[in-house]
Amino acid sequence: MILGAFIFLFGMIAFNAGSQGSISQPGDGFVIAKVAINTLICAMTSAATALIYQRFIVDRLKKNWNYTSGINGSFVGMGLLINAGGGIVIMLWSFSIILILYIVLRYFGLHRVTPSDEEIGLDMALHNQKAYRHCDSKREKSTGY
Repeated sequence: MILGAFIFLFGMIAFNAGSQGSISQPGDGFVIAKVAINTLICAMTSAATALIYQRFIVDRLKKNWNYTSGINGSFVGMGLLINAGGGIVIMLWSFSIILILYIVLRYFGLHRVTPSDEEIGLDMALHNQKAYRHCDSKREKSTGY
């Protein structure tokens, strides 16, 4: 199990460092070293957190350290590092696309419906029929279809 964890950790360092894409440009070595160190720190921190949690919260009465909890914790930590980075990139990409779309629509005046269409409802403005039944509380009469 420890050999598999070592191989996985080695692969994660290579994967994360390889995301730089090149090593021949000035400054690439520094970035790759920083990524490798961050990956190791993430794995060590999550392994230590899992060990402490397992020892002092889950198995308080056993008085022993469970190395498999540390290994599993390091796997979770490295997975979270990748997922968090990807999630942040996706959120930034989505925000920028929506912002550009909003700016373009606002420039051409297409970001809102007209006030009169909004007042009568888009179902009446576009299709000339009510989509929902509304109840008038004063008359207790149902309108709609």
